[in-house]
Amino acid sequence: MGDDAKLMKLLTGGQNDALTTLIDKWRHPVWTFIDRMCGYLGRTDDIFQDIWMRIYLYRRKYNPAKNFKSYLFTVAVNCCRTNIARHSTRSATPPPHSDAAILDSPSPQIDPLDALINTEQYQQIRRAVHRLPEKQRTVVLLYLLYDSDYSLIAETLGLKHGTVRSHMSLALGNLRRLLVRKSPANEPLAEGQVTYE
Repeated sequence: MGDDAKLMKLLTGGQNDALTTLIDKWRHPVWTFIDRMCGYLGRTDDIFQDIWMRIYLYRRKYNPAKNFKSYLFTVAVNCCRTNIARHSTRSATPPPHSDAAILDSPSPQIDPLDALINTEQYQQIRRAVHRLPEKQRTVVLLYLLYDSDYSLIAETLGLKHGTVRSHMSLALGNLRRLLVRKSPANEPLAEGQVTYE
């Protein structure tokens, strides 16, 4: 049993300090994932709290045999999707202040690398990822978060391995279109839209 599973066992047993330990450990990756998925909604902190509230409320349903990271990000993906569905009209680009808010916010522990690569090229990539359809954006972000582990992504999203690879392939094609061909900034992308030129 891993450390996170042990902490969940302690939490289930009534030791609420275990939740604080889990939050501290996973604060940066979870907060960053939410921000990249739906920071344009302006509800990153609220969604972050929703995720951990669900972890707490459904703590007895956690299966210690399941990878905690996959479990946690399944909850995170579902919370993000719920919020996206509530705000179905999504802007094509993140709000102008969002990057400053990420770098200045005291909530997450900012990775020094994030601060160093705050360049124009980095911002173009962020905007391009933001414009991907939700399923493709989710797979790309989890791919980066999970160090290219398609199996964990498939487990998190409840998809087949091949489906995850298909979403990734479409996402890469769309990113190529957005970054190389410089499609118009406000042009939304449909779920299956891709150009492989």
